Amino acid sequence: MKAHFLRLVAVIGFVCILQMTRALPSDQVKLRLPIEEGSKPRVSRASEWLVKHIVRGTLENDSELGPLALVAWHDPSLSPNDKNALAAYAITDSLWASRSLSLQFPAHAEEIRKSLQRLNCLQNNLHEVLFQPVRTIHHRSDDDDIVHGCLIGTFRSGDKTISVRSFRMRFDADYNFGHPALFAEHAVYQSLFHYWNGNSELAKDHLKSVFASAANPRPAIFWDRERAILVDHVTADEHRRLTAKQATECRQFTFKLALIVYAVRLMKLDVADESILRQMQDALWSAQGESGGLSHFIVTNSDGKNIPCPDATAEATAIAILSETIVPVPK
Repeated sequence: MKAHFLRLVAVIGFVCILQMTRALPSDQVKLRLPIEEGSKPRVSRASEWLVKHIVRGTLENDSELGPLALVAWHDPSLSPNDKNALAAYAITDSLWASRSLSLQFPAHAEEIRKSLQRLNCLQNNLHEVLFQPVRTIHHRSDDDDIVHGCLIGTFRSGDKTISVRSFRMRFDADYNFGHPALFAEHAVYQSLFHYWNGNSELAKDHLKSVFASAANPRPAIFWDRERAILVDHVTADEHRRLTAKQATECRQFTFKLALIVYAVRLMKLDVADESILRQMQDALWSAQGESGGLSHFIVTNSDGKNIPCPDATAEATAIAILSETIVPVPK
């Protein structure tokens, strides 16, 4: 009787796992290399930067997962004084890199994807919404460190110590309402959530709010066309000081710019003035350094010049590639 019960439990467990596997949505997007003059070279340089930052190793605390291949880089906000300490963010960096590298480095892309699958880091109900529908969207962090996420484990790669990290998210109705109204990236995530679930008009209306002008009273998210600056809750005070001539510069974050361009192209959003989208692209790619990687943010000064911060990140680099290579979904 006990053996029969155990077999029954095993069968039920297998069926549940099979159903969950079948229920996982597949990617709904396609990519292609750009044909515009100057666009393909910058995409190629960015892709090469990602490949150069792939590290391989086995987690010290879980060797049964086998060898991993992830994108890692030195995050000065995590380990400012140790250049040999690298961060491998499974989500978002490697998740987005596994897609962005599929065009020019498909073997590397697949190697990263399989590593993420073993780590159970292909989905967190937020960042994969770029590629596929999610049942519910989770805007609230479930990590104590909302900037750097949770530590999964570490491994050694040559003289480098790799910290494998990821971002866990959870549902919170208040955050689902508040975050898309305050943060440009969450506005994009929410827009794509609506889009994949068949609410294309709601999705486009939601994203168009990002293109609001700097009217009075100013919205929480808007594009300052005069200065070519994307403003949201994070940089609102910096922008206010710049326009009031109390400061000479204002930051804007490149991954947010890339997400907007990505979503506009994916959904074939009819932007009232195409020059705005071109401004965003120009600001985004001004962050590409000699290494090919894109910095986390640029500083726009009162003269309209964009100065990239010195450190390139895998997150910004991967989403920049995706914003140039995404194929619009057929209407």
